[in-house]
Amino acid sequence: MKKSVILVVTLVALVSIISILLLLHFNARTVVVRNVPKTGNYYVSQIQPNDPQYAKLQFSISLLNHLQNAEPNKSIFYSPHSVYLALFLVYFGAAGETEKELKNALGLNWVERKSDMENLYNLEKNVNANRFQDDTIEFQSADKLFFSSSIPIDHRTTKMLNDSIELLNFADEPDQCIAHINRFVEEVTKNNIKNFTNSNEITSQTQLAVVNAAYFKGIWENIFDKKKTTKKLFYSYSEPDPVYVDMMIKEDVYYEFASNFYLEADVLKIPYKGESGSISMFVFLPHPDQAIEKLLEKLTPEILDNTSNRMIRSKVDLSFPKFSIEKTSNLIPIMKRMGVKELFDENANLSGFSKSLKQASDIRHKAKIEVDEWGTTAAAATKVYSQWSRSSPFNCDHPFLFLIYDKKMKEILFAGTYHGPEITH
Repeated sequence: MKKSVILVVTLVALVSIISILLLLHFNARTVVVRNVPKTGNYYVSQIQPNDPQYAKLQFSISLLNHLQNAEPNKSIFYSPHSVYLALFLVYFGAAGETEKELKNALGLNWVERKSDMENLYNLEKNVNANRFQDDTIEFQSADKLFFSSSIPIDHRTTKMLNDSIELLNFADEPDQCIAHINRFVEEVTKNNIKNFTNSNEITSQTQLAVVNAAYFKGIWENIFDKKKTTKKLFYSYSEPDPVYVDMMIKEDVYYEFASNFYLEADVLKIPYKGESGSISMFVFLPHPDQAIEKLLEKLTPEILDNTSNRMIRSKVDLSFPKFSIEKTSNLIPIMKRMGVKELFDENANLSGFSKSLKQASDIRHKAKIEVDEWGTTAAAATKVYSQWSRSSPFNCDHPFLFLIYDKKMKEILFAGTYHGPEITH
């Protein structure tokens, strides 16, 4: 039986649950930022291509674009934070062409030494660990490299990632190892994800399981009144007739807003309580007859950063669906289209971890989000934007893109598209 390496990533958002299972196997090509018109002063951004945050945003938007293209007119949901961190940990142990592909895909070509990334990785972990003291927002992210105790680990790996390494006896006690990993995931996600992995994925041949687990809980700054939630029509692109959804209503309330004519979309920031409004849900509502796929083709880190910095506080009558999405995605085809290839074939080089490791065999991502009245469980010149002078409707009655965005860290924690409730024919 072929030995395998497993990468597992799990996330939860207030009842947002996200998980990735990866038995090491990828394909990497440079993630390309799509061209944006630069005539005049079209966009101005505080984020630059050599910034670490830029690489994350570029990867996140590219992955979101690929996921939506793989399932046109279908609702999707995933965690860029989780996927990026999982691949980032694999990058530490990659060498040769495998390392080069991951480095390109993750936007790390500006990095000279892996030790530089170690410092950045530890710095971000410390910032997030000490940041969320307000009980209105909870966010935890924990990483583990579960190595088989039967293989030698490179001393540079143990020195660089010592706090994240744990040895397990996969060869003789696979069932106990499965239970141990599941307990780790359950603890981080506050029991929102149970029985995460099983004997089909972790066996006596497993050499490494890379796990990222995260939990997010956010309460709206302006909670919706349940009594005002009502059935309204939603116009899905995939259905000939509109369908009814539970629409949450918030009238005559100030939100930050922008209208981006290049994206052909209106953008609304719905903040979560706490953290000075740094973490919010950004809703990109395409103009009528504009497909989300077209919006995603144009969206760039510069435009996202600029949009978050140039929004105008306006009075809004908001209609927003109460929804839940649960998705399980096989990410191997997506990763290969993004250029991560050698990681999934017999030439995979993970000698930075151990010369005994083989290629990855699977990568899956499972995600669930619930949005209700309480909250969520789980760059352009001035002419690009416009302002509402009076209270106007922001009616999410057709497909839209949403991002749970951490403005302080300039990171997309969760992302998805909503195309309405799934209809079984």
